[in-house]
Amino acid sequence: MARVLRRETKRRGFLSAAARNKAPGRRAAAARARAKQAEAQLQFHENQINTAEENSAFGSWFWDLKSGEFNFSSNAWRLLGIEKRARAGLTDALAERAHPDDQETLISAIRGQVDRGEAYDIEVRFLSEEGYRWIRARGYALRDTGMRVHAVGGSIEDITERVEMLEQLQENEEHFRSLVSAAPFPLIITNLYTRKVIYTNAMANDLFGVTSEGGGAFNTPDFFVDKADLAQLRADLLNQGYSTGREARLKKTSGEEFWAFISCVLIEHNGQPCAYVIMHDLTERKRLEDELRQRAQFDVLTGLYNRQTFADLMAEAVRETEATGEVFGLLLIDLDRFKNVNDTLGHEAGDQLLIQASTRLQDLSPENCQIARLGGDEFAILYRGLDSIPAIEELAGALISEISAPYEVIGNMVNVGCSIGIAIYPWHNGLSNELMRYADMALYKAKELGRGQYFVVDDKLTEEVHERGKLQQDMRQAIERGEFRLVYHPRMCARTRKPIAAEALLRWDHPERGPIPPDQFIPIAEETGFITVLSRWVVQTAVFQLRSWMAMGLQPLPVSLNLSAADLMLQDQAQEIGALLSELEVPPSLLQVEMTESSLLSDRERVQEQLAELAGMGVELLIDDFGTGYSSLAYLHQFQVHKLKIDRSFVQRLTHAPDALLTRQIVEIGKGLGLCVVAEGVETASQADLLTAMGCDELQGFYFNKPLDLAAYQALLEEQQEAGAAPASGNAQA
Repeated sequence: MARVLRRETKRRGFLSAAARNKAPGRRAAAARARAKQAEAQLQFHENQINTAEENSAFGSWFWDLKSGEFNFSSNAWRLLGIEKRARAGLTDALAERAHPDDQETLISAIRGQVDRGEAYDIEVRFLSEEGYRWIRARGYALRDTGMRVHAVGGSIEDITERVEMLEQLQENEEHFRSLVSAAPFPLIITNLYTRKVIYTNAMANDLFGVTSEGGGAFNTPDFFVDKADLAQLRADLLNQGYSTGREARLKKTSGEEFWAFISCVLIEHNGQPCAYVIMHDLTERKRLEDELRQRAQFDVLTGLYNRQTFADLMAEAVRETEATGEVFGLLLIDLDRFKNVNDTLGHEAGDQLLIQASTRLQDLSPENCQIARLGGDEFAILYRGLDSIPAIEELAGALISEISAPYEVIGNMVNVGCSIGIAIYPWHNGLSNELMRYADMALYKAKELGRGQYFVVDDKLTEEVHERGKLQQDMRQAIERGEFRLVYHPRMCARTRKPIAAEALLRWDHPERGPIPPDQFIPIAEETGFITVLSRWVVQTAVFQLRSWMAMGLQPLPVSLNLSAADLMLQDQAQEIGALLSELEVPPSLLQVEMTESSLLSDRERVQEQLAELAGMGVELLIDDFGTGYSSLAYLHQFQVHKLKIDRSFVQRLTHAPDALLTRQIVEIGKGLGLCVVAEGVETASQADLLTAMGCDELQGFYFNKPLDLAAYQALLEEQQEAGAAPASGNAQA
């Protein structure tokens, strides 16, 4: 291998001097060719850049300060509105084309770039054939190893459309903010993803205790007590773009909690998905609901359970007994000679006595007892976990002794006693209501013994209760025998005091027992399910009677019927009523349905469906005995309620300032919800006047009329028609 290399070396050494002299020339030619090729490629790329720029709103430029080479893309000249020219005098030409307000900014940026190597990014206006256009000019500087500026360059972009769009958005933003700032409700805008509160109006600031408008310093979760409420609202927005309304517990910046009704919709704000949130402060409504719920569950005067709550407690005790076999006792207590205190010293003295008596009952009863005031001077005790009859008899004896001790009321010493009836479950078998009847009969037996006594249900008394079963059988035959009838209790216009509607009430004339009060047979009908049969008879009878009056040429007033939840849970109940109205050609506006609060909420979905169908026909819905049931105002939004009937218990206590205030608040809320407000149980002129002044639309009670039989009510219709009274709203001509 070494020899070969030596030969090649020698062979290279044999090149002539002429050949060696030609080699540098060939290398120079090759270099020039490469330079020419590079220049061509550079020109090609510049042409590509210029072509791309010509189809855009973008231009560029470059100036080598050392070589003096200066290059402006053709699009840069076009955007600036200046003809292609040398570098000299360009700065002055640019300044002349710039808006007077922007000239100083432009010149300062160019000088800072050339003299000190400062980069810039400015927006200036240049004159064009269409007028001034907005140009974004950006510049940079290149430095050599000595940090001296040796070249500068930059870009030019027409941003006129963007600026105009931003100005339009700004105007829209200002208009939007002016609208939401003036909104008559608390309003918040929050970013759906970052959960930042980006805007709050003045009312929202007041509600949450924020010091100034704008938001930004708060996150949405900061305001929610239960984060599950926020998660549900957010899920609604993401899934369907809105949330129709939700009650949630919120908190202010101070930490104070309150309830609010929240509705929101998904919007785009500044290019971001945001929630437009409207809030209604429910603080006052919740306070009223709590007060109504307190009234619904507890006795206002004594603070003990009331009758309805006690019935629920008894039903619960029955279920527990059936599951565990635990025995409980029921004591009904009635004060003796209480009426004398009321009559001689007045109702204030009577109220004080009831309060003191209730305190003694609580002090003496074991912890496993639940105590209620059923009404008037009647109390009840549910003795849970009873192990023997002597134990409950011992309690009864102690209660009689303690209740009989003297009382001091408004400066007077008074004495009353009490009588007690006792029933025990399951020893005295039967439903909870039957057990109450057992104890009630035992109470009357105790009074027959001379008062100040107690009586435990025995076999003889049990036989009397069995008579109730006979009444149930008779009720089933009463329809066939024609023993039921309807009476009509007029509702009066509060302003004119003229009848504008009537409530149809069921009456039973027993051939042997005589008239049987509804409070005796209606509970039996409800417990046994026979109530649906009675209701169907009531509906048919009332609609047929309306048709009869129309055929006689009378202008009938709307008639309201009391229906239970069991009635509206029947399949096609609303459709059946609609078919009857259609068949007899009776306008649906002449029929109204009354339901209690508890009935509405027993099977909400099915009842709501039936009521919506009735409302769609034109049948109005009235909430009866409002304030004595669940007393929640939220369900009024869910059901198509037209009228609210304030329970008679509120009317009877109008002379008490707290009750009068509560009644006024109920009226105001009802009117605020767009409902007609009816007051029932009106018995005096002063009650009628006060309720009218509060804003009630209709009044009903014995002050105007007692329930009228068919003949008397028909005479009332004829008298009103002869007097030329205008028919009530919603009535139809025959």
